[in-house]
Amino acid sequence: MKTPPLPSRSPRRIIILALSGAVLLILAGSLIALDQIGIGPAVFASYVSETVSRLAGANLVVKVDRTVLPADGKTTTTIHATNTNQTLPITARLITGSGSLNPDSNQPGNATFTYTTPAQPGIVEIEVSSGSLTETIILTLKEALSPTTPVLVAPADKSTSTNPKLEVSGTGPANTKILLTDNGTLNTTTKTDANGNFRVLLEKPLYAGQHTLAAIAQTDLGVNSTVSNLTTVTIVTEPVKLDSSHIRLSPSRPVAGDSFGLFIPVSLNTARVTAEFQGRTFELTDLHQTSVFTGTLPAPEQAGAYSINLTLFDLANTATKFDQAVNVLVVSQ
Repeated sequence: MKTPPLPSRSPRRIIILALSGAVLLILAGSLIALDQIGIGPAVFASYVSETVSRLAGANLVVKVDRTVLPADGKTTTTIHATNTNQTLPITARLITGSGSLNPDSNQPGNATFTYTTPAQPGIVEIEVSSGSLTETIILTLKEALSPTTPVLVAPADKSTSTNPKLEVSGTGPANTKILLTDNGTLNTTTKTDANGNFRVLLEKPLYAGQHTLAAIAQTDLGVNSTVSNLTTVTIVTEPVKLDSSHIRLSPSRPVAGDSFGLFIPVSLNTARVTAEFQGRTFELTDLHQTSVFTGTLPAPEQAGAYSINLTLFDLANTATKFDQAVNVLVVSQ
């Protein structure tokens, strides 16, 4: 009597069983190795979940306006977070350090948070999460030390000037940002040199009248000094003038439908000139710095007599308008 043959396993099944066993051995070995270096199963599972989310197309992008801040109890920075998966909400929490963290707007896939510093220096860690994705922000809080108060040297207090774009000079802490204010509003930003001196032309010209100038020193952390000595200066400017007798056109009689050149001579204190013609405003330019402002204008389609209104601006951007300053006779082709 023959012994019946044992059922044989197919080669495919043997390969699958072998691969499965190898995978299990690799996973077991990996978990043991990860546990030995301090990465437990929960952390590993979180890493796997985050990897799967990124492979599925989700991506958490986190940006922060400033990462080094003064520990003054009032400075803020904004955290911007977006997730390409618009269905997932975004949360943020403090995991190290102190201060306050508040949401500004929080919609699925898009959120902003405002962090306010405490009064103690240190390191702050903020964790931003969306689904299984997380990002950690590290902020450095430094002691909020106020810089030395700067001193304005020029212009002299209670002085008068005909130049709206004054030169201001003074002293302050070396290599430090200086904020120059005009009647309490920021006008110009400059910086002291290695010897603590600064000299700069005001970026925004001063209009005619009285102005109170002051300087404030500001550290790299954004901490301001107390306000410097105040300097009062009065700006006296002459009104801009138009040299009407020397205005010219090229050609002198523009052809209907063509373009023509406009040449406007003005006083030396004129900073800008605009021309209003046929319902449009054109900015003229002083190409050669000769106080002759020029521009190319389109002639009307119909022949006839027309006029151009001009507006002149001085260095303080004060406007003076001259209605019907230029007469234009347009001829037919």
